[in-house]
Amino acid sequence: PGTATPDSIPAVTLASSPAGWAQSKNVTITYSDTNVDDAKYYFLSGKNGTTTATIYRCNNDISAPDTSSCSSTAASSVEAGYWYRTSNKSTVITYNTEGQFSVNAITYDTQGNTSGTGSVSVSNIDVTQPIVTRTEIYDTYTTNTYTLSYVLTDKLADGLTDGSLGSSGTTYTCYYGETSSYGNTVSGNGTSCTLTGLTSYTGSGSSATPGKLYYYKVRVTDGAGNVREITGSFTFKIKAENLSYDPTGTDSTCTDAQCMI
Repeated sequence: PGTATPDSIPAVTLASSPAGWAQSKNVTITYSDTNVDDAKYYFLSGKNGTTTATIYRCNNDISAPDTSSCSSTAASSVEAGYWYRTSNKSTVITYNTEGQFSVNAITYDTQGNTSGTGSVSVSNIDVTQPIVTRTEIYDTYTTNTYTLSYVLTDKLADGLTDGSLGSSGTTYTCYYGETSSYGNTVSGNGTSCTLTGLTSYTGSGSSATPGKLYYYKVRVTDGAGNVREITGSFTFKIKAENLSYDPTGTDSTCTDAQCMI
């Protein structure tokens, strides 16, 4: 009589792509069982994700899948911390989130052979600073109020958009004051900050000098915690005719000649 060909040991490999930060990242799980197509395929993800493969949720014991616990109803997405069974020999999981996590996979065949647990570590951390381009100061013709405007971009070197700039986690802070130590801070939005409490004159009374100098900088912290500042010797002068100042204490409408520059 002939000799039966022994069943080969099933195998599993995992790969993450692309490298580095990306708005969308994939983990590809490849299962193989060359002699007999009788294997069962399982994976566990450390992050929520999506897949086009048909999957069935099993147990949430990270040590190993409970092959008897899998649902008979296909799942619509991948939930972190659960084992899933699939019949797809090539299963791609897509992640649209950042973080560091692992994906594990294992396969068993009906002869009792197992691939052992394979794993891939995924690092999808945004480390790109937002870019703050040159700022502008313009007055709003409201007493003691000026607007500091700025232009922000979040383009990566490869042309992709960072994605975290402008998210709910992004903060914008303007610093300003009469010295390079600033002394005043105000929160802004994606394009500008409103600076208040400004005065147009240095000194007071007959020694008042128009065109007061202010220092400023802008700090942006994106949703991933990356910080960018535009800072340095950035200054602006207040136009005295746009802000009220009465050196004599008798004129609240700033018609005095000293109010003009």
